[in-house]
Amino acid sequence: MFVRINNADEVNYSRIGQIIFKLKTSEGDDVTEGVSLSGEFSDSLYGAPDYNNLISSNWSVTKLAGVPHPGFTTETWLEVLTVPSTAVSIEIDETASGFFGSTNIYWYQVDGGLATSPFANDSEAVSPSQILIINSEPEPVAEPEPEPEPEPDYTGSIYATKIENGKMFVRINNTDDVNYSRIGQIIFKLKTSEGQDVTEGVSLSGEFYNSLYGAPDYNNLISSNWSVTKLAGVPHTGFTTETWLEVLTVPNTAVSIEIDETAEGFFGSTNIYWYQVDGGLATSPFANDSEAVSPSQILIINPSSLQNRSTGYTYTFITTPFTDENGSFYATPQNTDWAPLLNWINKSGTTYSKPPSPGSASTNYTYTFITTPFTDENGSFYATP
Repeated sequence: MFVRINNADEVNYSRIGQIIFKLKTSEGDDVTEGVSLSGEFSDSLYGAPDYNNLISSNWSVTKLAGVPHPGFTTETWLEVLTVPSTAVSIEIDETASGFFGSTNIYWYQVDGGLATSPFANDSEAVSPSQILIINSEPEPVAEPEPEPEPEPDYTGSIYATKIENGKMFVRINNTDDVNYSRIGQIIFKLKTSEGQDVTEGVSLSGEFYNSLYGAPDYNNLISSNWSVTKLAGVPHTGFTTETWLEVLTVPNTAVSIEIDETAEGFFGSTNIYWYQVDGGLATSPFANDSEAVSPSQILIINPSSLQNRSTGYTYTFITTPFTDENGSFYATPQNTDWAPLLNWINKSGTTYSKPPSPGSASTNYTYTFITTPFTDENGSFYATP
């Protein structure tokens, strides 16, 4: 595969930062393997070609972070990749889904020749309409339907619970007993990204409305726990099963749920259960402990985010969708945190700021959190040994 830099007016166009494309066979099928760096795209300057991880159903090749780009020769064909012999044509979409969600497709140049020079922003990057594709087989082919996200395995759990976008959800997985749909009481802890307890700011919402449930209680009924209990003398008709039910509004700092086995409380030491109501009458009682739902029967779906409480990092927290295996995606133009992080480190751009502390929100950063002693003004210390 070859690339030619036609515009020599702006030197940064010669510093190719990232290319995104599809390769097609003569039958219009996607080429999904067998692409490697070659020619000008050396492994000391670019990461290995990636398929379907950064951008769904697309190939991407991205310049390595922390490596200066001297710029390529313009107005001549440059060999950049070795591709399978079955690849006969190139396609570049306008938009696609990917690791960071739906995104517009651009080819990004690097704005400068320094090791810390950022990728161009979207308004400066090269759109598909500015890229001339010379194909031997240019017929367009319909894109395949994206694969749906797999559902968690609910087998063996009676309830499931999760937090998304400032809301807490509950799913009733077991439909064998209608009483499981009549949630009488839930007890849980909410944690910040630093593992601190969330002690305020929780309110009823969605299916948990105030004519059926009392206000969420913290630390009074069960020490250091939240509890939400159905009101006495009110019948519970039952919730819809096997679907996610919004039940509470929680602070944005709440990122995970924990359920203890035991706790202290108003009535002394107690085992923790989620209680269903045994019947749909106003006088129906809560289930007894032998029937109630134990923590082992509740599937907690917590993000694998903010997991740097392990050895290796002291000041830096990175959230999902990043994992141990996809760090190369962090230094890409699709990551909206990358440019402001470089601005902060270099004290460049119109404005710059430190990523927020864990549990705080920021308009400039989505995935990145950095603790003290860093401030807005000492980002240059971050990129030091």
